[in-house]
Amino acid sequence: MVILYKDKFIKEVIEDLLDVSKDKKILLRYMDKVTTRKLKMRLDQLKATTCFQKCFETIPHFESLSEDMKHLYSMRLDGNYRLVISPNTDDLSPESLSKCTEYYIEGVVDYHGRGKNNWLIP
Repeated sequence: MVILYKDKFIKEVIEDLLDVSKDKKILLRYMDKVTTRKLKMRLDQLKATTCFQKCFETIPHFESLSEDMKHLYSMRLDGNYRLVISPNTDDLSPESLSKCTEYYIEGVVDYHGRGKNNWLIP
């Protein structure tokens, strides 16, 4: 799968995490080491899938969000922290998601549902 980024800041933070030659440890300004490690693990799991639909089958705690975030998907990192992504497709049907090979990283959120969200990144 191909990683796209919602904005320049998210790109800088995630690429720093994925590229050990950069290793500025930017994420440690926003979250602890355990959550950072889990984020790296989730990104590796995403990259290993062949399409967006496979995420539901292969990644634990991969779920669609609700309320005002119903077009987004998340993976648990630690406690209430979630990596939030969106497929690069106009249609969220299973057929479209099975053809989708690109996703946007929206950020990391302390997700409590019902509009009580605290974004760590962005």
